[in-house]
Amino acid sequence: MDIKGFKKLITKSVVKNSIIGGGIFLFGAFIFWLVISGADPEMTTGIMVGCIILASICVLIGFGISFSCLKDYYKVKRGNHPVVNALINEDKNHLVWVYQHITQVKNGGANHQIWTFDKNGEKFILNLKAKRIDEAMIFLSKSFPNAVFGYSDEIRVQMEQRFGRKL
Repeated sequence: MDIKGFKKLITKSVVKNSIIGGGIFLFGAFIFWLVISGADPEMTTGIMVGCIILASICVLIGFGISFSCLKDYYKVKRGNHPVVNALINEDKNHLVWVYQHITQVKNGGANHQIWTFDKNGEKFILNLKAKRIDEAMIFLSKSFPNAVFGYSDEIRVQMEQRFGRKL
């Protein structure tokens, strides 16, 4: 893998997250539509308020996820992405902590991510297919040899002390 391949991984990650954010946003919009259109004429005021609150939460979260993804996408396209810039400038000290984060789903699915923290404590998350994780981790370990790779409670405590906040 090279910088171009890494940029491609970021773009794919952004697309995946945008689809998730868009789905959450559309779910919230659908709930709004159901309430406003009067699809259930027997809906009580309390249920309407609850549905509007749920719809508002979904719309806001979905919009936030999509906006964040688009921001990352345009950072890569415009050459302003901090990790990509560190790779281009060969700043081997830019990332200080990198680890794989897996979120398990009850029915057997999993979401694979690489979480990276830079020297300022900024977090960048890369969503990838499981088969791409190892390749990306090897690329990052070669590009940032001074970073700590892996996760443990001891490393987390050490990084929290370094950044002066909870991670």
